[in-house]
Amino acid sequence: MGASVIHGPRLAKKRVRCSDGSEVEELSTDGCDAVNIAYSSVERMVTFCAERGVSAGDWPIYYGVWEGDADLADIAARCERLRSALSQLDEGECAAVPWLATVREWLARGDVFAAFE
Repeated sequence: MGASVIHGPRLAKKRVRCSDGSEVEELSTDGCDAVNIAYSSVERMVTFCAERGVSAGDWPIYYGVWEGDADLADIAARCERLRSALSQLDEGECAAVPWLATVREWLARGDVFAAFE
């Protein structure tokens, strides 16, 4: 299992009841999709882009953070910065890096995404 990546036009939070009766917030998948990406693939994208001037801090990666605790405004801001930065990179080069073309596509169409453990 790898990073859990939730993406879609807009992320939102919803309260859910756990089997023990407690309630927690989680990211809503309504209108969104979730995929698992190997941690090594996530790292490869970040490293590849960092070598081309894209800040690793612009990636909406939240390892060690429960998805319900993620700040939606921070996710949106990181996605906007990443969208701008990735649009400057060579499309052909990016296509050779697993998942990077997909992430660029999500961002180009206006989606946001966040990665969690």
